[in-house]
Amino acid sequence: MEFPSHGLMQQLAAIGLAIPADLKRCAGAVRRIARGLPTTDSVWIDALVTTRRLTLWQARQLEENHGNELILGGKYGLQSPRLLDPILRLYEAQETGRKQAYLVSRLSTAATTAETEEALARLTNTIRSLSACKDKISGLPVEVLTDKNSICLVSQHFEGESLARLLVRRGRFPEDVVRNLALELTRQLQAAEPFALHGDIRLNNLWLKKNGELVLLNWGLLSAVSPVITIHTPLPQDCGDSLAPERIEFQRRALITSEIYAVGCVLWQLLAGRPPFTLIDPLAKVTAHRTRVIPDVRTISPETSETLATLIRNMTAREPSRRLQNYAEVRQQLTGASHPRARLQKFSRSFESVAPAQTATRSPAKSRIATMAATLLLTLTLGLVAWQRENLGLPRIASVEATENKTSTKVTAELPQQQEETTSLASTESPATPPSVTNSPLQPTAALLKLPPIEDGRLTLKAGGHYAAGSLDFTGQLLITSDPKQPATIYIQDTPLIARAEQVKLEHVRIAVIKSPQQPPVQIWAETLLMEHCFVGTKEASEQTALLHWTPSRENGDNETSTAAQNSGRLLVRECEFVGPCDVMHLDGALTAALFENVFAAQTRTLLQIRHGATSQLRVPLMLNACTLQNCGPVVGLPTGETLESAGQISLQGADSLVDLAIGEGLVEFRGNSFPENWTKHIEIAAQGIVTPQELILAIYKDPSTQLVEELNPDEMMIGGLLSGSYRFEQPNKNQNGRPQLQIDALPVRYSPNDPGADTTRLPARPDGV
Repeated sequence: MEFPSHGLMQQLAAIGLAIPADLKRCAGAVRRIARGLPTTDSVWIDALVTTRRLTLWQARQLEENHGNELILGGKYGLQSPRLLDPILRLYEAQETGRKQAYLVSRLSTAATTAETEEALARLTNTIRSLSACKDKISGLPVEVLTDKNSICLVSQHFEGESLARLLVRRGRFPEDVVRNLALELTRQLQAAEPFALHGDIRLNNLWLKKNGELVLLNWGLLSAVSPVITIHTPLPQDCGDSLAPERIEFQRRALITSEIYAVGCVLWQLLAGRPPFTLIDPLAKVTAHRTRVIPDVRTISPETSETLATLIRNMTAREPSRRLQNYAEVRQQLTGASHPRARLQKFSRSFESVAPAQTATRSPAKSRIATMAATLLLTLTLGLVAWQRENLGLPRIASVEATENKTSTKVTAELPQQQEETTSLASTESPATPPSVTNSPLQPTAALLKLPPIEDGRLTLKAGGHYAAGSLDFTGQLLITSDPKQPATIYIQDTPLIARAEQVKLEHVRIAVIKSPQQPPVQIWAETLLMEHCFVGTKEASEQTALLHWTPSRENGDNETSTAAQNSGRLLVRECEFVGPCDVMHLDGALTAALFENVFAAQTRTLLQIRHGATSQLRVPLMLNACTLQNCGPVVGLPTGETLESAGQISLQGADSLVDLAIGEGLVEFRGNSFPENWTKHIEIAAQGIVTPQELILAIYKDPSTQLVEELNPDEMMIGGLLSGSYRFEQPNKNQNGRPQLQIDALPVRYSPNDPGADTTRLPARPDGV
């Protein structure tokens, strides 16, 4: 067995892993992986990952000969990235030779050695000053250092998520949550004010821990490196969303009034679900803050109270003299919030899965000898009874002839009982006419109930109930829900399911399309659509049909130009399954944000077809986290022609997902009667581990009129985070509810230790016959 090369040994030694004990511990894994073949460096790296001595991200860096970037300041070994911003990156790290975990912020700089030393001195003084109030603020760094043209802050590790990422998952934050976040944020900033200012308040620097504690990262880092900001200063990507106009226009240093402006922008963004100015170009954002007044947040989030809207307006006035001048004034107007830590802890827990936990029950071990003896005794007994049945007075066995009728007598016998149960339910909810399809595998075994009335914005279906589709209208937020352990099923035959509201949420509901109507089977008119723990499936579809047709407005086309429509087009799909030979969703409008999390789609066509592309001038995230798309079409479909030219940019992101494209399909599809000129400006791939087929087609163009299909040249396209792997789908077993089982044969080194694909045990059970 060959040892690692000298170069790999040096890189491992730098992060404290080249000691003999580590290599000896993974020797067995090396032999298993090599299987008699030469033990190359790649084999040793895989073995170190298998024995949990390396993370997958570290292994990838070593494979790409970037091992020298894994050690910081000769002291900290980088474990994995938490935020990959081109200017400011955040990593999980460990001190070499110890198990203590840290978070390391790394700000790139092109400054000279003298300028870097000055910046380091400023940052060190800031952190030293803040240590006087360390018991009142969170996220205070424990060390400052420089390394490879960058200045770094080392902080204690914690479990949590940035408000930027939580906002993508949530859409908008409730007002009471925003008030409590504002109280916590201003409390810490007020405590630090006599000693130092933060200088870089934005969503990616604000993190919410699982216990409800708000953590501010990167205290004084940006101000130390760039005390004065100009249009040529390299800034983190979202810095322009909350940068006070005077910092660019008059090149002023950070003051308390500019901090208050940034806090106001953060509150505005949490309530509205997007920045005040949705522009792609960072310079255009900065210019907008200098030349335009931030609109009243109620134009985007009308449910916001007048007091909070007025407070934000007074914090974000363009002229510093017209803003609130200190945090005491801000906190005085934050009424109606109490016990912020408890409320924020409850809010943080709301991001956990809504699917019921499924625990496997392990039966106690039994003796195999006792089982075999019991089986043998039972067999002999049954044989003796069959042989002597006449002498024992038992009736003769009737002859059984083969028949094509496969209907189970047990099911037939149970039908009257099911009908009685349905009749009792119908005493309060009148049954609709049962479907006329006699041999459909999705046909319910009992009469269908009519949908119950909406009560206080909530339509609650009975556990395990069977319902006929209908039309629902509500002013406000509409929730359609059922029991999470026994989801109700809505059957669609000739009448579609239609829901109109400002926001529609489906949870713990199954939708089975028995026969596709002449129009889309599920039609939603709402600014925001949320689906959690749902199933939607069909076995009949045409090229023009999608399972769901979503128009991001309350009335079809009525509010295309309304102010509220500027914030429409937000989509959240979690713990859901889609089945059927058609597109999953057609969006008849522009997309603002989309998150698919733990979603399984089988033999579908396009996952999301967007009629108007991304919202104009906006970089729109479309995230796939822990999803499986099996034998499917494109992830996203976009328009062509003038519609595409006026659209923004879709950013395909995500991790731990597997996209199994059908033969001839592309990851992205442009559909229209004209060739998509400059299409690479409107789509980018910025993933962190989406597994795709080895023979991947990135983008295709389809002309519906001529059925022309053309592969597009992706040379100018921004691509990152796609991994080609070898995998297969095996026949499902009885515990998988008809879903095929994903088997991974080979994968490249990935950032995440999790297996790619959806966790199907957390999905709702399929209706019978699917």
